[in-house]
Amino acid sequence: MSSWNGPKRVTETETFTVDYAGGQHPRVAPGVTVVDGSAVWTCRAVIGTDPAADAMVVGGSTVNGAKVSNLIGAGVSQVTYQVYCTARMSDGQTLTLPEPGEDLLYVV
Repeated sequence: MSSWNGPKRVTETETFTVDYAGGQHPRVAPGVTVVDGSAVWTCRAVIGTDPAADAMVVGGSTVNGAKVSNLIGAGVSQVTYQVYCTARMSDGQTLTLPEPGEDLLYVV
């Protein structure tokens, strides 16, 4: 499960969070956590064009159990992005959230 809904302004930098234990990822057993330092965030333009979309990821991730947060900033106005987090779990799995097409980010 992810924590963003609605549009983001180009001038804003916001915290985005994914929760691997929040019921959205059926392969994560209770008690499984994210390995600190393993999370990689990716931004891709899915409607419109932004060749520098990955530059929207600001700084490093913060891990709290099965939740991972990161700052996302800038972007191009009128472009819709998919923001992904890929992380290694304490049980050895490497998983990506959100699922493709879910929780899209629109920049105004």
